[in-house]
Amino acid sequence: IIYGATGITAFDNQDSCASGGLSSARIQDPMLTIMPGTADEDTDFIDPRPMSGSPAYSAFDDTPSDSFYTTTQYMGAFDTSLWNSDWSWLADRLPEDDSTPTIPPITGAEVCGDITEDTVWQTTITMVCQVFVQSGVVLTINSGTTIFAESTSIDDSGAPALIILPGATILAQGTATRPITFTTTSDSSTLPARGLWGGLIVM
Repeated sequence: IIYGATGITAFDNQDSCASGGLSSARIQDPMLTIMPGTADEDTDFIDPRPMSGSPAYSAFDDTPSDSFYTTTQYMGAFDTSLWNSDWSWLADRLPEDDSTPTIPPITGAEVCGDITEDTVWQTTITMVCQVFVQSGVVLTINSGTTIFAESTSIDDSGAPALIILPGATILAQGTATRPITFTTTSDSSTLPARGLWGGLIVM
């Protein structure tokens, strides 16, 4: 999968790869969880795992008949597990005394964009970009629900917020034993304390 390769040569096999090398590529968005186009060494956090529905989970190549290779059900380096988070660049974002990676796996329904019909949130929700509840729509959040926000939207617009537009309704009533929790997917002990959650905005 090559993303954004429009008007250019997507790939070019050189030297020994000219024969029997890459023959085709899919030019489409791989739907990675957090992968800002401007990511560099100063980026607070990236999450290269493909989201549910990503093309990385379909039409992948067969495993070569060689015991060196491991069969997977996805294309690319990751599925829902960041297997290198304890020894790569990601390790710098983990507590020094915690040998277990604290970056959470992708869990719950992923939500992004407009909510245009009455919707119920329950158990776990992950917001991957700004979410707008449109006029005339009721968003009900059941008790015990946890709403995660990625620290950076998939469109690189900052941490997602839940916005209740004029004319929309939010019904959210937690209890002492089953609270409704708004939080971030990032480990707050390893990242800046501010800017990890975009907020709940009622207009």
